[in-house]
This record gives sequence, structure tokens and C-alpha cells, in this order.
Amino acid sequence: MAYPIGKWVVPPIYKLWLRKVDGLDNAPKGKSFIIAANHASYYDALLLHTILVPKINKKIHALVNSLYWKPFVTRFFLNLWEALPVYVGNEKDAKQKNKKSIEEAIRFIKKGELLMIFPEGRRSKDGKLKKAYNGIARLALKSKVPVLPCGIIGANKVLPPVPWDTA
Repeated sequence: MAYPIGKWVVPPIYKLWLRKVDGLDNAPKGKSFIIAANHASYYDALLLHTILVPKINKKIHALVNSLYWKPFVTRFFLNLWEALPVYVGNEKDAKQKNKKSIEEAIRFIKKGELLMIFPEGRRSKDGKLKKAYNGIARLALKSKVPVLPCGIIGANKVLPPVPWDTA
């Protein structure tokens, strides 16, 4: 069973705000795939886990901004969930580190697990869709797995951005 505690604890909390889920039957069955979703809130981070994991019982690994490994609490959970860092900005050796993260993502996919990416690269402050980066296409081509596009509407109203949030 993927995420035994999270499978029973997180969904009831998240479902308090979850109103409608369409297209769940479009998730590929019995094989790996990449989940590509828009990103407007911290609420998005576990929402897709809440919806998909109970149905498909597979681990979902996420590509996450490396800044979230700095605070102990987020680092603890990101490591527990086997998330993968994406190095942005002027971080030293970012290109080599990102190459390693992509290789690890492909390894997870080859093991039959799932990968979640927010192609916009960061949360939208106003809930509107932003320009996506092309890394997801490169990853899909390299791993030879399908991409499941997911649209999340209203997450920025459930958990709006905080003024000091820069990530």
C-alpha cells in the first residue's frame, strides 16, 4: 500500500474543500505516467495524492523547488515522500543537480511509480494559468510514458498565497 498513514489521514481533511472530480477514468491503469497540473496554492501539493493514490495505489514523486529542503519540517516530509529537488535561479551546479534529479525521476518511473510536475514551475498568485516550461515534454519523451494533464480550479481560494511567499 502506498503511503499507509497519508492514505487515511490526509484525504478526509482535503475532501472538506473538494467539490468535483472529473476524468479520473483517464488515468492510465497498470503503468507509470506523469501527472501535469496547474499550481495555484499549497493545497495543490497533496490534492492529487488525495485523489489518485486511493484509486491506483502507487507512489507519486514530485519535482519540487530545492528551496523547500532548507527548513527542517518541509525537508523531513519531502525526503519521506521521496520528492526530487529542482534547482532554480543561481544555485551552484544547478544544471548538474537537475540532471541527477531527472535521472532519479526516470528511475522511479521505470519502477512503475508516478511523477508529478507543475509545469508552470511555481504557484500562480492569482489562480490564473501561467506559461509552462518545456521540461515536462522532455521528461515524457525521455521516459516514454504518457502525461495525464490535470486542471485544478479554485485551490487559491482554499489556501491563498501569503504575502511573504516568494517561491
